[in-house]
Amino acid sequence: MERGGWAYTAGASYFLWSFTPDGQGGGQWSLDQSSAAAQLLLATFGGAFTTSPTGFYSLGGAVPGALNTSSDSLNPYGFAATEGLITYDFASGGWNNISSFGGSQTGYSVQAQAVSMPNFGKAGLLAFFGGDSPSNQSYLYEAGAALVDMSNITVYDTHSDTWYYQTATGDVPPPRSEFCAVSSSPTDNSSYEV
Repeated sequence: MERGGWAYTAGASYFLWSFTPDGQGGGQWSLDQSSAAAQLLLATFGGAFTTSPTGFYSLGGAVPGALNTSSDSLNPYGFAATEGLITYDFASGGWNNISSFGGSQTGYSVQAQAVSMPNFGKAGLLAFFGGDSPSNQSYLYEAGAALVDMSNITVYDTHSDTWYYQTATGDVPPPRSEFCAVSSSPTDNSSYEV
């Protein structure tokens, strides 16, 4: 499932697309015309997204639209950071936007990463880390002024709708945005490696 992202051409419409694997190494992309609720959501870029066995999650991100104060025109490098954790339930097909104030120090998160840890908690946990956490909705792309320390790990319990915070120790990488993250668990599910 794909929602949001950076458009190849300016002014392109955003719609919900789905990819269905064919089981033989290929598959088919299709435009989902049936999900009207998805069309009402803002198409963001730079959201921290992940999937679990039961759903899709996208925290924050930004949308074009910050005004250049000197000319009242759109600044090509200025964006508005968005709030909210967008969720999609695979079983019901329902979209939801829930409060994400606990998702970062300021309530805004752009260019962070997320991983799903489905074997922990009653319905799985999500971990968010890195990226920018602007102090307000104004976000300048690639400015890096509000990078989040990589030792700050934000955990979201999908069952209780609760945010928790974990501090990483040891040899912690420097703050960064626009990076990739993957996770895996050993066969005994005793931990998650990111």
